[in-house]
Amino acid sequence: TASGVRTEAVITDMDMPRMDGSELTRLIKQDVLLRTTPVMMITYKEREEDRQRGLRAGVNVFLTKGSFQDATFLREVENLIGEPRG
Repeated sequence: TASGVRTEAVITDMDMPRMDGSELTRLIKQDVLLRTTPVMMITYKEREEDRQRGLRAGVNVFLTKGSFQDATFLREVENLIGEPRG
């Protein structure tokens, strides 16, 4: 990024006011500085076509709010960026 701070991961929702999470993911994956940044999408949309749309955009992990649990979320974050340091 411009500040020199590396973004470990992006966590987004599918539905947002100005653009949806798939559009955001597509923009991230097209950016030369951000394209390797993992993206996790969390959404209430549980249809397979929504999941496929996110994955086609480049989402690395797609979680639905209906099946969302803290332990699942933390495990997926660790899978994306590794275990917490410190």
